[in-house]
Amino acid sequence: MPDAVSFLQLIRCLIVSLFRRASRIVAEAAGANYIALQTDRIEDARQEK
Repeated sequence: MPDAVSFLQLIRCLIVSLFRRASRIVAEAAGANYIALQTDRIEDARQEK
């Protein structure tokens, strides 16, 4: 049954690539939120002076 094996490998490859892409998007979003929070803190500190 080589066809079934190659089909499963194809599905596995797709799942892995989707997972990598999703984790990269999540990491980028988390980084953007972190930068936004730091910017807000800097702005707040400037306004308090």
